[in-house]
Amino acid sequence: MKKNGYIFEVGELVNADHGTRINVELNESDPVNLDGGIELIPPLKADVVFMKMDDAIHVNLENISAKFDVVCSKCITKFKYLLKIPQAERVYYFEKQFGEDMDDLDTFYVDKKKFLIDLKEFLRQEIILHFPQVPVCLKSCKGLCSKCGKNLNKTKCGCVQENIENKPLAALKKLYNK
Repeated sequence: MKKNGYIFEVGELVNADHGTRINVELNESDPVNLDGGIELIPPLKADVVFMKMDDAIHVNLENISAKFDVVCSKCITKFKYLLKIPQAERVYYFEKQFGEDMDDLDTFYVDKKKFLIDLKEFLRQEIILHFPQVPVCLKSCKGLCSKCGKNLNKTKCGCVQENIENKPLAALKKLYNK
């Protein structure tokens, strides 16, 4: 099976018997475009299984792993985040699908002229789906001082911190106890 980046030539599966499988290892250095200043550190790796169905090709990705340069949401320090996705799958249809449950934006198709499947958008969506909403460099990250802005992971500051509990409903509890 020929490959060019995230694009695979699946012509040999088109006329194959139902259930025919082809296993391929993906080890790609081409970046996946993610918004928000998130940068992929090559390579992106995955085990890919293409399986012929009656009217489509089923694509199963396993052991997806990629590293990203990310900025911590608490201390704004750049760090490397390793994303691992155990499994993801999609169906790439040969013909346009119709029906109430079919979403045009989430339906993928085989390029019938050249018999190609492009996995880039599929991978981009899976990465966004599994990426943390609030990336943090360490579970114990202390963040920045709210008064002087120093990174509390590296140094202690001389600011007097107000004794505020990290419980948003603490004031209600005091009122309730009265």
